[in-house]
Amino acid sequence: MPQRKLGQILVDLGYLTEDQLWDVLEEQKQSPGEIIGQVGIRMGLVTDAQVTEALAEQWGMTVVNLSETNIPPKVLELVPQTMAEIYKIMPISVRDGVLTVAMADPQNVGALDDLRNFLGYDVRGTVSNPQDVEAAIANNYADKQDSIEEVIGNLEDEWE
Repeated sequence: MPQRKLGQILVDLGYLTEDQLWDVLEEQKQSPGEIIGQVGIRMGLVTDAQVTEALAEQWGMTVVNLSETNIPPKVLELVPQTMAEIYKIMPISVRDGVLTVAMADPQNVGALDDLRNFLGYDVRGTVSNPQDVEAAIANNYADKQDSIEEVIGNLEDEWE
């Protein structure tokens, strides 16, 4: 469990003033269930990148820019697409028996536990912008799906 609240981290990083934090907290009361970072983004007071950085600091993780990350095919094969979509994670590397995943929601520590149990790897979480995680899943797994369909198509051609 994190020691510091996200709003305070945003203030400590200089992304919000104390007054802006109070405004965000008041607005959050009108939107139960919406996390403070999303309220701040909606109000135009902070950016996705700033909230991602604050979440990473809160959970003791690093930030990963998925648009600049080359993901090896062997890493994609470790995590089924359905699992990546459900948990909003993107596998990015495996080294010395440790699978590193980018998470849209670092608060979902249950996802890391489930991945450990399902995959049999130690799993380390990093933080990435939620839209980047979704785009990476769509782009990387789409290529894999296309190649599978291509192989099946080629096999069917050979049988004709």
